[in-house]
Amino acid sequence: MSIQLLKFGEFLGVRGQELVLMGEGEVLHKVPFHKARRAVISSGNYVSSSALFWLAQYGVETAIVSKTGRLVATIVPAGDDARADTRLKQYEAYFNRKGVEIAQSFAEKRVVSEVSVMEKHDMNPSRLEEWLPRIHFEGDRVDDVRVNIQALEGRCTQEYFRQYFKLFPDFLKTRNRYRRGAVDPLNNLMNLGYEVLKRRVHVAVVSAHLDPYLGFLHSVQYGKPSLVCDMMEPWRYIAEDFILDYHEKLDEDSFTLHGQRSFLKKPEMIKFTTALDRHIDNKRIPYNYRDNSKTTRIRTAIKEDPKKLATYLRT
Repeated sequence: MSIQLLKFGEFLGVRGQELVLMGEGEVLHKVPFHKARRAVISSGNYVSSSALFWLAQYGVETAIVSKTGRLVATIVPAGDDARADTRLKQYEAYFNRKGVEIAQSFAEKRVVSEVSVMEKHDMNPSRLEEWLPRIHFEGDRVDDVRVNIQALEGRCTQEYFRQYFKLFPDFLKTRNRYRRGAVDPLNNLMNLGYEVLKRRVHVAVVSAHLDPYLGFLHSVQYGKPSLVCDMMEPWRYIAEDFILDYHEKLDEDSFTLHGQRSFLKKPEMIKFTTALDRHIDNKRIPYNYRDNSKTTRIRTAIKEDPKKLATYLRT
């Protein structure tokens, strides 16, 4: 079960063996400790120390986010740092061939996911299919090949977005992909979707005892969670594909201007992030899981990918 404190003035406390969410003097939600799976707490809300204790005690995936959905902090049980051997192997891989293979794998999975979205929505993926085999480069260290991998992946993604943006109505249409400082509503909607995804991936990376700031495909920079960015690549399509369906619930009145920049209004933002979280929790996708099943929920796949990487690094 999920607990979300996204509206202003909500309170999360404890009664007996349950976490209790309250708003405007009423009980909104009760979750037994052992059934709590995830908690998202935005600024402007209140959490008791007892609730924080039990969230940590039961290892509940807990994220503290800004009003715009940006991840600010996570609550991680002290024991989650017990696998120093995993991080040592991660650092070693940065300087050997294994790091090159990891970087190429992330880029390849990103392009494959783009092809799947294009096929689903009747776009033409032929160029991406032509360029995909070229994504493998020779090199003994990831620093030797990163620029080449990024250039080819970027070329594929540029073609993908060129066709992707054409699928939206006029009030959402844009020609280019912008991350920071985006003015148009579609790019800001996508950025919001990526923040939801980033939160999930960051928690999963930390839970797998990996260093979120030492990536392979993305360069190491101060304050940049490079490995989180790496591990988002195979999953970005989840937000992109979701937006292709969800945008039909939106119109021009769903957005508001902050200066010259267009964002979802607060109530619409909560609806969107809640719907995307629910989609991640419940949607099943093809995935080879540990019990030999061929499908699993997106949330499980996101958690499993860092564990698989950690196992690969230790072998």
